Amino acid sequence: SETSVYALLHSGKIERKTWHGSAVTLPGLPDTAFEMIAADEDDRVWGLSGGKLVRVAPSVQPEPCVQGGINAAASHGVVFVVKADGTVTRVEGGACSREPTPDGVTWMAVRDGRATVVARGVAWDRRADGSYEPLPGLTVLRGGERRAVDIAQVARSKYFLWARDVEGHVFVLSEP
Repeated sequence: SETSVYALLHSGKIERKTWHGSAVTLPGLPDTAFEMIAADEDDRVWGLSGGKLVRVAPSVQPEPCVQGGINAAASHGVVFVVKADGTVTRVEGGACSREPTPDGVTWMAVRDGRATVVARGVAWDRRADGSYEPLPGLTVLRGGERRAVDIAQVARSKYFLWARDVEGHVFVLSEP
């Protein structure tokens, strides 16, 4: 979001904090605890609860076509849900379709239409034609030995791509 930060509370509720310091707990469905949240640049917010996608803001509405979600990312009203089977579902305007990603996706990040997925420890970037291309591998130097890094998660900001490896180290990659 450009104007707020969203936090997933231990209770499973979603809290919106503005840059001015105010905090508001967003409404959800009764007896719904969220495990994952996604917010887009336009302050629309979705949550995953029990693998099901629910739009939380600006209004509460279940998205019935998504089951088995483990991660979600959103950009300009489009939500991408990573499912437990390693596929990605694109949700736009209430319609769902399969996003053509590499096999075995475990994490996804999207911002301003730019998407990056993690599959089998490798980060893949979506090209203008919709295909995915692996990003150059990351390596670390430890004890005089260079070794490849397995990526676990990625995040996008306006100017950077962030990657976290399976050991918890964070890498900042600049955008071209």
